[in-house]
Amino acid sequence: MTLEEERYLEECRRRMKPDQAEAVAAAIHYGIPLEEIQKIAQKNLPGAQMQQIVFAVMENVGSEALDFLLEHGDLNQYQLKEVTLGFIHGLAFEQVKSYAGKGINAHQMKKMRLQLEASLAKTGKKEDGMEEYMQALMKIMEESIQQFKESNERFDALSMLVKEHVVEEKNNEIKDLYESLQVKDEMIRELRRQLKEKEKEIRRLQNDKEPKQTKETAQKPIVKQNTEVSARQDEKESRNKRLAKWLGFVKKDDGMLGQLLGAELSPEQMEEVKKCVEQGLDYQEVTQIIRAGQTPEKMQKLREIILLMKARKAGA
Repeated sequence: MTLEEERYLEECRRRMKPDQAEAVAAAIHYGIPLEEIQKIAQKNLPGAQMQQIVFAVMENVGSEALDFLLEHGDLNQYQLKEVTLGFIHGLAFEQVKSYAGKGINAHQMKKMRLQLEASLAKTGKKEDGMEEYMQALMKIMEESIQQFKESNERFDALSMLVKEHVVEEKNNEIKDLYESLQVKDEMIRELRRQLKEKEKEIRRLQNDKEPKQTKETAQKPIVKQNTEVSARQDEKESRNKRLAKWLGFVKKDDGMLGQLLGAELSPEQMEEVKKCVEQGLDYQEVTQIIRAGQTPEKMQKLREIILLMKARKAGA
């Protein structure tokens, strides 16, 4: 191997796939001229196809056959093998071209090639066997057409069977869906009927709750009514006192009311704040409880702890 061949092989191993580089290496080791190897490599064919073409060059098929093989690189490795064997076994270029088509599989190519070779062996001349070969070729083509026709008929039958099956399945699905919708419609009607009955029941209960003065209520002693009025007045005065105390506490700092509003406290939390004020906690202590309390239960515990600490401090 020359230095130039070594460099080229190293370059192919860097930029090609392993099977492609292996075909180039086989051609170099066999002694095929570098120009022909580069010509094959430039096509960038798959490794298996490259190996078949290298094999053809090894068998000295000639430059015309090499160009033909490179032009038909879209054939797979088995098809290229049958084309190569045709050239190797002495078939004329036109004879090889007659079966070297992409639409003919390798098995059919082999049958056609063997028929041509048999005709050539009988006559000893490439041209004399063409008529017999053409007859055999026509027979093969007729067989292929018949096979295609049978396959097409089987495909049509299978397609019709699948179509009928699919249509039947779709019809069953539509039927099931329709029945399901009917059931759901009936359920909706029943739910609406029940809803109307519930609404009537609610209206009846609301009417029954309207206050009705009984004879017993009318005969209650006036003294009891006065007692109830007095109790409500005492409760109102007590609430007003607590409210005044609360407002007085809030007025001590202008930001207290804004803080309460901004904190968005729940009614339970507001109740805890009210208890803090009623039990004498100052503004800073209430603020700390609001900020750290979060839940009414935690605010209650904080309030109790602060009151306990203040009681101990007063006792000390």
